[in-house]
Amino acid sequence: MDLIKSFLIDASGQIVPYLGEISLATVATILAIYGDFLNKKVKKLVKDKPFLIRYLSFIFICAFGYGFLTIYFSDILAKILLKIPREYLIVSIIGGFICLGILADRKNQI
Repeated sequence: MDLIKSFLIDASGQIVPYLGEISLATVATILAIYGDFLNKKVKKLVKDKPFLIRYLSFIFICAFGYGFLTIYFSDILAKILLKIPREYLIVSIIGGFICLGILADRKNQI
């Protein structure tokens, strides 16, 4: 048991410098899976508006909205991941990506 725990702690120590990138990939994946939901909600809000308003709304949501969400939530997720004990960190990250894969499969993204 100590060998497994030692391995998990060592492996987690190797990925700690990359938690920012891991968080960014996680948030980007979540936005890719649920982005269509957000786009549909915005489309409902602006469907009766003039072309220019619809056009600017799309640009604002895609460029600034998704960018802001990605940066803001990846920072929060990285801080949360830092609080996970080292022996559970790598297992949590792998489990998180497996969950994202299952969500993507359920939403027919794969």
